Amino acid sequence: MKQLTCEMCGSTDMLKQDGVFVCQTCGCKYTVEEARKMMIEGTVNVTGTVKVDKSDEMDNLAVLAERALKEGNYESAEHYYDSILKINPENWRANFYKSFCSTMQSKLINLASRFYTTLNAAQSSVQIIEKTEPIDCDSIIEIIDKITSLAILVFYNRFNLYQETESGWDFFETDYETIISNVLTFDLNAVVAKYVSNEIIQAVDSSYQELSETVSTINSYLFGSTNKYNVLMNDLFDSANKVIKESKRQLQKSKNDAYWNENAEKRKQLESESATLETQLKQLHVQVDPYDSEIKAWKKKRKTETPAVEEKKKLEEQISALNQQKSNLSLFKGKEKKALQAQIDELNSRLPTINESIKIEKKELNNLCDGKIKELEGAAKPLKDKIDAIEKRIKEIKKELTMDR
Repeated sequence: MKQLTCEMCGSTDMLKQDGVFVCQTCGCKYTVEEARKMMIEGTVNVTGTVKVDKSDEMDNLAVLAERALKEGNYESAEHYYDSILKINPENWRANFYKSFCSTMQSKLINLASRFYTTLNAAQSSVQIIEKTEPIDCDSIIEIIDKITSLAILVFYNRFNLYQETESGWDFFETDYETIISNVLTFDLNAVVAKYVSNEIIQAVDSSYQELSETVSTINSYLFGSTNKYNVLMNDLFDSANKVIKESKRQLQKSKNDAYWNENAEKRKQLESESATLETQLKQLHVQVDPYDSEIKAWKKKRKTETPAVEEKKKLEEQISALNQQKSNLSLFKGKEKKALQAQIDELNSRLPTINESIKIEKKELNNLCDGKIKELEGAAKPLKDKIDAIEKRIKEIKKELTMDR
């Protein structure tokens, strides 16, 4: 008999717990039958098809991998993810994070070149996810977030290196734009995919904003706001932003169309109701327009001048003319001036009476016009109330038909 040895880590520290053998080093579990087979020496002949269930082993490896990843132990995490891939090559998480952990172990100077390998792993991982139904959008979002964070890490790493040693400028002349372009392309592929969701668009939009802010900060220091290279970067982000906005619009349109395809009868009823209301609205306006025209005429009449106003104007013109005659007389025409002044005084004495007449006439005119306007508005009110109610309902229908779903 051989000594019981863990197939995952090679440890011989095994302890039986709850009916199974548990490796005290890595936590891998073995049934009694599995342990017995592991301890048999020599060759065992097996005929027929044997299906080995390694789901427990996969679960154990996944727990160890995630724990190591969370702790920043990228070397161990890479080892566990690699072991998962050997069991299941179609595990997207192991496929992506094996490469991610490998990149995170790279020397800082090599981080940029390793980024492309992880980006390729991200693309292949998305392809694995796309084979499942329904598509796991949360997993795609997780990859987008990680790739964005990794790109920003690369940028600041090189930026700090350049600030400290003034070396590594070649990165900003070559890989810088390429990485930005590749990340944006990777992100935008998700927003134009058939499975795109609001959550994916939001994640891509967030990625876009983070990259944009990072690049803007670095560019303003390295190139200044007017540098052609900086302008090129802005154009790159502007183009990406247009794609994101269009994707949002198309996604919303698809949702709206899908809703109304499922509620075609409701749409038909609303459109029919709206058409009927529009007809009623036109008929009501035909009835109410004469009232509005007459009200407008009375409001205009209210502003007209009364006879007393006209009389006052003529009187003031006479007074003005007499004053002019008086001023034209020479110094020695005292008698003539006195006669003219008497006429002026007589005319001025009539002004208070005319002013009082103006007040009386204006009040009478206002009362007449206000009474007519009130009478017409009262007659038109039932019609206008109907118009208001119909217009309100038409707006409600329009909102219902055009609102986002």
